[in-house]
Amino acid sequence: MKKIHTVILALIIMVCASHMNAQENAKTKYMVWEVQLTPLQLENAQKAIAAENTFYKENNHPYMNATQYTNDGYLWYSVPFTEFGDLDEMQKMMIKLYEENPERTKEIQKLFDVSYSKVGRMILESQPELSVAGEQMTSTPMGSKFRFFEKFYIKPGMWDKFQELTKTYVDLRREHGITSAFYTFYPVFGADMNVVYFIDETGNSPSEHYKLNEEQWAEFGEEGKKLWQEVLPIVQKIETHLGQIDFDLMYIPEN
Repeated sequence: MKKIHTVILALIIMVCASHMNAQENAKTKYMVWEVQLTPLQLENAQKAIAAENTFYKENNHPYMNATQYTNDGYLWYSVPFTEFGDLDEMQKMMIKLYEENPERTKEIQKLFDVSYSKVGRMILESQPELSVAGEQMTSTPMGSKFRFFEKFYIKPGMWDKFQELTKTYVDLRREHGITSAFYTFYPVFGADMNVVYFIDETGNSPSEHYKLNEEQWAEFGEEGKKLWQEVLPIVQKIETHLGQIDFDLMYIPEN
C-alpha cells in the first residue's frame, strides 16, 4: 500500500487552471510527483491515473488532482493543499482507503508498476502576484490545453532581483492586453531550491505559441529588451518543455 501511495504518478506541476482561478489571491501549495517515462509508459500511466480517479470518485475522495505531461518524457501529477497538516490527513485517508479495498488496490498498483522509469516529488507554491490567471472558466474543462513549461535556475543571491524582474514581465503582459494564463511557482521542498517554475498557456500549439511569443516581445519593445538583458546575467540556465494539461485525467471532488 505504501508503495502505491509513493508511486501515485507524477512535476511541474503543477496546477489545475480552474483551481488557480478560484485561488488567485491565495498561495496554494502543490504536492507534485515528477515522473520520467517512455511513450508506452505514458499510455500506461494515463490508464492507471484514470482507474485511480474512478476509484476516488466511487469513494468520494475529497482531494483533487491534476495531470500534465510534456512531449519529451515527463509527467507531472499534482495535488493542491493549503496547510502542511493537510498532507498528514491526506496520507491517513489514503492508507485507510487502500487498506479497506485490497483487491482494487492490487489492480491499480499493477497499472502503475508498468508506467514509469523514474519518479521523484516536490512541493511547489503558487505565486498569484507573479501570475496572470487567464480567462475565468464557467464550466469543467474537457480535453487538453497546450502549455509551455520553463524552469529557471537562479544564481545565488539573485532571488529577490529575479522576483522583481518577473513582476515587471507580468506587468508588461497585462499592460499589453495579453490575457492568456501565466503561472509562477516557487519550490517549498525538493531537490532544486534555487529554481523558479513558469507555465505559459499562450497559443494552442507549439508553433502558435512561438509565433505569438515573438509578437509579444516585439510589442514590449525597448522595455522588453532591457528586461531580458537584466534577466540573462542572473540565470544559470533555462530548461523548457512543450506539453499539455490533460483535463480528462483531472479529478475534482463533487463536494
